Amino acid sequence: MKEGILLKGQTFVLAMMILFELINAYNNRSDRHSLFKVGFFKNKWFYLSILSSVVLAIIVIQVPALDNVFHTSCLNPGDWIIVIVATLTIFPVVEITKWILSRMDKASLIMRL
Repeated sequence: MKEGILLKGQTFVLAMMILFELINAYNNRSDRHSLFKVGFFKNKWFYLSILSSVVLAIIVIQVPALDNVFHTSCLNPGDWIIVIVATLTIFPVVEITKWILSRMDKASLIMRL
């Protein structure tokens, strides 16, 4: 029983790390401009690579035949909701950081004048 809980926890962490990095990469296409200014689907190859990475991650985690190869366990829909909600927390953090940095840039510009 302990081993099953550990395996599920490790699978949670793997799923969160993968999605966290993909969302972070998607959100950081520009280090200064908001994702809303850059656009969500302007770079179709980047979008396709993110989508294919998500599909591969789901396959690795959800296909029972791959459990022993990757040392994972299947996540149920409730688990996936927790993973997705937790990993989406990076989105507002990065957007707020970009907003603060843009305000600081404008303030330093005004100070120079």
